[in-house]
Amino acid sequence: MFTFEVNYTGGDRLRNVLNGLNEAFSKTDHRSILQQIGQLYLDETDNRFTKGYDVDRKKWKPLKPSTIRLKGHDTVGHKTTDLRRSIKMDFVGNSVFIGTNSPYAKTFHYFVKKGKFRKASPGVQAIPWGDIPARSFIGRNTRIDDKAMTLLRKILIQQFGLDKSFVKDNFQ
Repeated sequence: MFTFEVNYTGGDRLRNVLNGLNEAFSKTDHRSILQQIGQLYLDETDNRFTKGYDVDRKKWKPLKPSTIRLKGHDTVGHKTTDLRRSIKMDFVGNSVFIGTNSPYAKTFHYFVKKGKFRKASPGVQAIPWGDIPARSFIGRNTRIDDKAMTLLRKILIQQFGLDKSFVKDNFQ
């Protein structure tokens, strides 16, 4: 699966806040928190297809005129919506993964040079027939991590009845 992860190990702020939830809460609570945080990242990934921007909120490069003629429209990432619909959340141990098993996810996400999969030869067209620009759609950034922190604070206050000042002081 082509993934990014948010888990309980590492050095970033969100991971540090999540560290210790295993011991502090039941497995059911733990799974509920991971589910809600994972859904936040899943929704953000889906929004990238709706809005046509990458992880850093830069607009995806538009389709080339030849591609528009072939597809019959100029909307990036919407020929069959198979890629978009294939993006799922999965749980492994203390981690939630957002990813896809779509065979063309990497081609969509990363830059691909003309002829990468098959070189042109007499009577045989290169695949792809032209360069495909990178249109990243899976990943994290500070903005979405901050949303996850806000969600986590809200969960701790509402679901577990922790004091707002305690959460503010200890979950920055």
